[in-house]
Amino acid sequence: MLGPAMRTDLILDMTGKPGSRLSIFDQFYEGLEYELVDLVYSDTPLRARVPDWPLTLPTIPLPKPDLDTASRNEVVFTGGMMGEMVAQDMGESMGPGA
Repeated sequence: MLGPAMRTDLILDMTGKPGSRLSIFDQFYEGLEYELVDLVYSDTPLRARVPDWPLTLPTIPLPKPDLDTASRNEVVFTGGMMGEMVAQDMGESMGPGA
């Protein structure tokens, strides 16, 4: 599961009959399923055999934070542009029956 603005890198090494298809669906929300991608196997393979090299990606070294010089900041989320506080400031009601 990925949150907003998160990403992942995928390597798909698939075998199938030439011309066959595989559909991938997002089924997270019941009743709102949709097709993400339709994969079609080529008539000609990309390579003759399975890769023999490591598929793991190198880690990116990050320095440890210096907690002695760190600052504490307060962040307040108000619900975005359509949040209730913004709607009240605009003199509107954004709730049910609006």
